[in-house]
Amino acid sequence: MTKQTIRPTEPTNDNNEGADEQLEVGEQMDADTRRNLINKLHKKAKWMYLVHLNSDDATTIIHGGKLLKDSIEYEMILKKVRDCAKGWKHRSINKMIDYVSNVIEAERTAQPTYSIANAKEKDLLYEYFIERFTKEDFIDIFVWTVDILDYDNSSELAKWFMMQVFANLAVEEKLHVDITSKHREKSREGWGSRAALLQFWDDLGGQEQFDPVHLGEFAEVQSKPSKQSKSSKTKNKPVSTILIQSTRPAPTATPLGKY
Repeated sequence: MTKQTIRPTEPTNDNNEGADEQLEVGEQMDADTRRNLINKLHKKAKWMYLVHLNSDDATTIIHGGKLLKDSIEYEMILKKVRDCAKGWKHRSINKMIDYVSNVIEAERTAQPTYSIANAKEKDLLYEYFIERFTKEDFIDIFVWTVDILDYDNSSELAKWFMMQVFANLAVEEKLHVDITSKHREKSREGWGSRAALLQFWDDLGGQEQFDPVHLGEFAEVQSKPSKQSKSSKTKNKPVSTILIQSTRPAPTATPLGKY
């Protein structure tokens, strides 16, 4: 029997699977209902964050006519979703810093005279990290994807997207590591700082080259792994073009459809 690929579903304004009852203004949600709602929204938030790398669409997955906007529960759950996204970003950036630091150390040990550890050119670093890319490293670094993403059964466009995000972030963090290791006093502000790294992450999800990528390109895991539809790209502000991908064109998008 052929194994069926499961696709995550898009949230819509007409069908919010995360909310069970219409809440009236002033009505208090009991603890069990709130917990159940947050658990359902948690997975939706993970998919949103994988596709967009930001939480700008958080309101889309929370309300759909069943949870009143601006209610106490709405604001509480919106904050919960955004706090989760913020935590995922910081954890992933820290894990990428560890990954890049280990790569630099290994390369420097193997080739003391000159190696990729000495490189500053973004194009060269990009090709290096593209060649090193593995699905295991992606899932390990982008920590929130471990229990939702079926990498192997995702489309070629989805795999291209994940490789691009991985390599571009690795390049930026390699340059960040170079600066912080030599000029720690300059690492707090300006180019190469932690703040600049966080801004790079925010800008990365808004790149025009990623516009064809939608939720239906990704496959969902059918069981919890062991330890080891189209949603518009939200652009609240212009972002600079930062993507290095000229030698790696995007595959054709999968036609939209219901899964």
